[in-house]
Amino acid sequence: MVGRGALRERAVPLVRRDPGRPARASGCRRRTVDSLWRLWYGVNPPDAWDRWLAAGHAGDRSWAPALRRHRGLIDDLTARIDAAYRAVDDHVVTHRDVVPHNVLIDAARGPVLIDWDTAGPDSATLETAATVFDGARHAGGGQEPDPAWIAAALDAYQARGGQIRSSEFLLARRLGVHLARCAERLRISLGEDSGGSLDPAAAEERAARHLAALPEFSSWLLDWSRRLV
Repeated sequence: MVGRGALRERAVPLVRRDPGRPARASGCRRRTVDSLWRLWYGVNPPDAWDRWLAAGHAGDRSWAPALRRHRGLIDDLTARIDAAYRAVDDHVVTHRDVVPHNVLIDAARGPVLIDWDTAGPDSATLETAATVFDGARHAGGGQEPDPAWIAAALDAYQARGGQIRSSEFLLARRLGVHLARCAERLRISLGEDSGGSLDPAAAEERAARHLAALPEFSSWLLDWSRRLV
């Protein structure tokens, strides 16, 4: 661990796992379903979206028309995300943010996973699917995922004891993170949350763009969910 004043950051090597041990994405312990997972998966109650919509119209926010058009879709997608998480019985406490910039390559130890501040409850299967999907997009230049990269990553994961459970929506977590970010940007643009490095105007623009594209984006993820395994 590296001390940072009152905070301490963990660096955990990505070690090879005994194939006989049960799968645990990012190597953490099993845990029953915890209500906090909803924050990470963007599962907000309908009245929260309705309240943001009313405030957006009252404040003439540019994202309000797109949110009104897609309110029903958001409820449908939220129900699918919720059902997918509950249906996969491999809930663990895990890293939850395995992206390229959180993996360092150490000359002596190999890959090291850093930045554990978002660790919490998740599904091993759904976290793995989202991580592999985003990694394949990064490898493919940021747009369409590289199918060969997906196949190689999943083969390596399963060869080391990882298990991908059956799911009707393997990329539920990826869509949930997208909805969570949309909700966060709505709150920032309304002045309900501090945006940190993201100012309210930028949050408003991103929310409008992502909400407008939500039907196409969600259909794309549903299609790739069927193609992953």
